[in-house]
Amino acid sequence: MIEVSLLGTITATEVFLDQLKAAAHADIVNISSVAGRRAEPGGGVHAATKWGVNGWSESLRLELKPKIRVTLIEPGGVATELPRCLRRDEAPAIRGARGPGAPGRAGVLNAVHPRAN
Repeated sequence: MIEVSLLGTITATEVFLDQLKAAAHADIVNISSVAGRRAEPGGGVHAATKWGVNGWSESLRLELKPKIRVTLIEPGGVATELPRCLRRDEAPAIRGARGPGAPGRAGVLNAVHPRAN
């Protein structure tokens, strides 16, 4: 989970960073979770990766502004396979979770693209 959620986000950004810096304007959009602000029992590793994405995004925002805009999207409860990965007695309740295909269910962890003027 750490390799994909946190290190994958960092690596994907670093791969495109030189191209983004060369553009007149650009955007970096990172996908995190409310778990990056509030941990739940049994979700420590998930929360740690999302806190990491939040910190990475904030650092980038400060380092790259105003030329590169950094946006962090933090969806709430989304029906995914995550609760099945946690121990049943520790899995956080997902109230009002949206089903597959709903906003926030994207498989893309990091979207990086030049901004059109």
